[in-house]
Amino acid sequence: MPVESVEAAARRQTYRRQDREALANLRQHVQVLTRRVQQEKQAQQQKQKLLFLLPWRDVVGALADVRAATERQNHSLKVQLATYRALACQLMTRVGHSIPMDALPPSTRSWQDQHLPLDTKTRFKAMDWIHRRLVVNVDKMVAAANLPYTMEDVLRVYVEPRGETSCARHSATQRVVAAPLEAVMQGILWLEADELDVQLGTTLARSPAIAYVRHPSKYLDNTTDSTYTSNMLTCHTTTATRFVSCRTSITDDAKYPNEAAFVHQTEWMVAEALGPNMTLVRSGRVIDGLRWTQTREYIPMPELVPVGSGENPLQAYERRYYEVQAAAFAHQKELVHSFLAELAESRNINDDGTATVGKLDRSKFLVWLTKDRPCGHDERVANPIN
Repeated sequence: MPVESVEAAARRQTYRRQDREALANLRQHVQVLTRRVQQEKQAQQQKQKLLFLLPWRDVVGALADVRAATERQNHSLKVQLATYRALACQLMTRVGHSIPMDALPPSTRSWQDQHLPLDTKTRFKAMDWIHRRLVVNVDKMVAAANLPYTMEDVLRVYVEPRGETSCARHSATQRVVAAPLEAVMQGILWLEADELDVQLGTTLARSPAIAYVRHPSKYLDNTTDSTYTSNMLTCHTTTATRFVSCRTSITDDAKYPNEAAFVHQTEWMVAEALGPNMTLVRSGRVIDGLRWTQTREYIPMPELVPVGSGENPLQAYERRYYEVQAAAFAHQKELVHSFLAELAESRNINDDGTATVGKLDRSKFLVWLTKDRPCGHDERVANPIN
């Protein structure tokens, strides 16, 4: 081989070796730069994390505030617990000094009675609890009445037996009044303000939402001689589109006990706005049989309402009760129209556009809140009685 060819081959081999070394150096340099870039990124991320951390003094202050709030809440809960324990002790003491439960008849142990204790503060708490329970359950009572959505006036009446000789009265009504909800609500509250004292008897207690009244009552209507004394608790609540009024009898009052006989009854009235000048008024009532106070036994119906020979007592009683309710409906309808007319005439328009109701003749409307106040017409749905 010529000498020139050997030298050329050696040079090419040297160049290739140098190229490989240069490539290796470049790759190593790239790796070093890559590691440096990664280190810079990690350092930057660590620095950003440190920026979001609060100073330790701020952290300590926040934890101290949370601890103080928790301690205050804990103290408040302990105070409430002590109050409820004291109340429980008082109630236990009163129960301990009362008649043992084993000596009470089954009707009393059923907790059907509404009870008010003797202590004044506890009495108002009990009234408030009864009030809340009535308001919470009013939707269930309305649903149980099964009233249809119609523009017509509706009355539903039926009776159900209580034992072998007594019965409970059920009635529910519905009507649409051509008046705004405010006027209907104002009429009910306006009459409640004074007529409970004048017409129904003696006011035993009163608060903005509760009135407790004791008054004489007739078991069916004014034609019967079955008179007893009722302790009635009236309460109401209102929203922008609804007004609810409830009444229930207090059948176990330590301060004002029942006389010879008593009746357990619950009533409700719900007024709902259907429009600016239209209100749906629904009401219902459940009245138990008349019972003796001492024995808690029902007084037989023949002793309360005369029954003809061969006539079914329940059917006769239901027919009599429906007649009373139907007559009361016609009377109430006249009272509603008269009240709305009087209300419209007595309104005075103020400078700010509001209306002020002047003095009305209350004597025309005393019947509204009596025990047998009107409650419906036109439809009778009775349970079959054999």
